[in-house]
Amino acid sequence: MGNKKGLSKERYEIIEPFLNKEKKLKDIENEKNISYATLKRWVKAYKEDGIEGLIKKERKDKNQYRSLDDKTYEFIKKSYEKNPDIKISSLYEKCCNFINTFSDKTVSYHTVYRAVNNLDDFVKNHASINIEKIKKKHQAYRIVQTDLDINVRDFRQNSMKKPYLYLIYDIATDDILNYYLSFSKLDLKKSTAFLRDTIIKNYKSDEDFFIKPHNLLIDSFEIKNKRKIELIKETLDIKIENYYEQNKEMEKFINFLKSDLKKILRETHLPMSLMELDKVLYSYIFMNNIKNLNEEKPFSPSGTLKDIDQLDILLGSAKRKVQEYGIRFRNGIYRNLDLKKYTGKILEIKYNVNDPKEIKVYFKGNFLCMAYLSANENF
Repeated sequence: MGNKKGLSKERYEIIEPFLNKEKKLKDIENEKNISYATLKRWVKAYKEDGIEGLIKKERKDKNQYRSLDDKTYEFIKKSYEKNPDIKISSLYEKCCNFINTFSDKTVSYHTVYRAVNNLDDFVKNHASINIEKIKKKHQAYRIVQTDLDINVRDFRQNSMKKPYLYLIYDIATDDILNYYLSFSKLDLKKSTAFLRDTIIKNYKSDEDFFIKPHNLLIDSFEIKNKRKIELIKETLDIKIENYYEQNKEMEKFINFLKSDLKKILRETHLPMSLMELDKVLYSYIFMNNIKNLNEEKPFSPSGTLKDIDQLDILLGSAKRKVQEYGIRFRNGIYRNLDLKKYTGKILEIKYNVNDPKEIKVYFKGNFLCMAYLSANENF
C-alpha cells in the first residue's frame, strides 16, 4: 500500500503544474515522456477522487468473463425455463459452478444480470415484486432522465441545443419531488447532487429535520463507482442502485409534458432560454401537483436527518491550491476574504455539480468557509 501511495504522490507532482495553471499538458508530455492521454486520465482521476484517484487500481473484473459464450448463455436460459421463480442471486451461483466445470475463470454478477435481463420478463417480474412492496412515502425515490426533444438557447456557447430533464419521484405515490434541466446527460455526481437538493427541499421546518429516502433507483446509466455508493450507504443509510423496470404512468406523464412543451414553443414563436424553460416546467409540474410536506403524517426517525452537513457526502470533492486571486475551479474563480491567509496552500473543496455558484472549502478536514463564483480578478 505504501508503494501505491508513493506512486500516487509521484503522479500528482507530475500533473501539479497543469493543475496550478503553470504548464500545459503538452509541455509536461514532452518533459516527462508520458503520453498526453495518460496525463489527461490522471488529471480526470484527480479531479474526481483526489489523490486516491491516482492510485493504480487492479481491475475488479480480472480473470472474469465480461461476456458470455453460447454455452454459458444456453445454461442460463435452460435454468430459467426449469425454474422461472429462481432468484438472480441463486442463478448467478449456479452459473459460477457451471463455469468452474470447464474453466478457471469466473463471471461477474452484472454479466449474468444483463444476460437474464434478455430472458422474457424474468428480471422485470422479480423487480416488480420488490417495487410492489414499497407502500410508504419517502421509502424509495427514483431518478429518470428524458430528452425533451426541443431546441433551447445555450447562451454560454451561443447555440441551440436539446436539453435533458431529470425528474425525481416517490415510488409509492408517483409524486414528483423535484426536477432539473441540463444540457448534459445524467451521471452519478449529478444524481447525488440532485438527491441532495431534493432532501434539502423536503425540509420540515416545524420539526427541524430533513426527509430522506432509504433507496434511490437509477435507470439512466450503469452505476460503477461502488466505493462512493458504499460511503453514502454508511453515512446516510441510503442505498443507491440500478433499476430498469418501466413505470407506465410516469412515461405517460412525460409524453404529455413533452407534447405540451412543443405546443407552448409553437405559440410563442420565440426560442426559449434554459431559465425561461425552467419557469414553464415549474408551473407545469408543481402548480397543480405540489404537496405540502408539513401536512403529512410523522416519519420514522430512520427516514429523517437532522444535520445538513451529513449531506456533504452527496457533493463532489476535489483539492485546489489557493491563489492570490482565490480558488480556480472549472474555469471559474471562487472568492472569500478568509482565503487570503491560505494563499499557496492546497485545500479541499466540495461542490454541487448542478449548481456552480458556490463551493464549500475545508482545511485539514474542518470547514473553513464558503467561496462564491465571481467574474472579478481580485479578492
